[in-house]
Amino acid sequence: MADSTAPVRRSRWWQLLLLGLAFWLLWVLAKAPATLLANLVQSNLPGSAISAVTGSFWRGQAGEVVLPLYGVNYSLGATRWRVRPLRLLSLELCLELEAELNRQQVQGLLCVNPAGTVRIADTDITVPAAVATLWQAPPADGLLSLHIAAAEMHNGALERASGSASWQQGRVLLFERWLELGTYGTRFQTNGRGVLEAEVMDVTAPLELQLSASSELGKNLVLKGKLRARQNLDPQLAQGLQFLGAPDSEGFYLINQSLGLGL
Repeated sequence: MADSTAPVRRSRWWQLLLLGLAFWLLWVLAKAPATLLANLVQSNLPGSAISAVTGSFWRGQAGEVVLPLYGVNYSLGATRWRVRPLRLLSLELCLELEAELNRQQVQGLLCVNPAGTVRIADTDITVPAAVATLWQAPPADGLLSLHIAAAEMHNGALERASGSASWQQGRVLLFERWLELGTYGTRFQTNGRGVLEAEVMDVTAPLELQLSASSELGKNLVLKGKLRARQNLDPQLAQGLQFLGAPDSEGFYLINQSLGLGL
């Protein structure tokens, strides 16, 4: 008669072997320096640069982290990380990150796996609006805040995202003078068809907005809705609204624009 317990013993043997390998890997990593993690990032993300690395693989820091972002080498500044060890058992490297550079701050969770999937969760990013000039945007001021509730990228392509953002005390340099635009906010999410959708609202602003935006994840940006000037809108900017056409009976200018992002 065949031994019916043999498959059970083999299964348990494999479980013990995998568990042993996992603990051996954790032991090896426990002795690993922070430079191991830095080297892994730089080898898997061409164009990135990490300098002045200290600490351990599990808890380390770098004097500066520079990442390629839409054709620009973008600095996160001084960066600290802490590895979540239990996630390694599922072959996923998860880092709790904190980065700071002048008025710029980043704090959140970043996870990567061997399949090339990158997940971001519960992440807050605050940067001065002036960074937009790196991508040849008009000079701007104020503070940009972004909360990423969840996002997932595969092989560098964004597949889903949700969260909120705001532009606080915004202003732009036009006609050789600063024009005050106020504070705006938005909530965004992907719709399951590869399109990122957002509703833009004015919080305290001289422009009243009823605007929706959508983007095929970097290909183009479609703006639809309407806006009108409040009494405290800069007269020069109010005059510029006339290029949008004639307002309706309530003073709203209609918006229906598609812009190529070139990203």
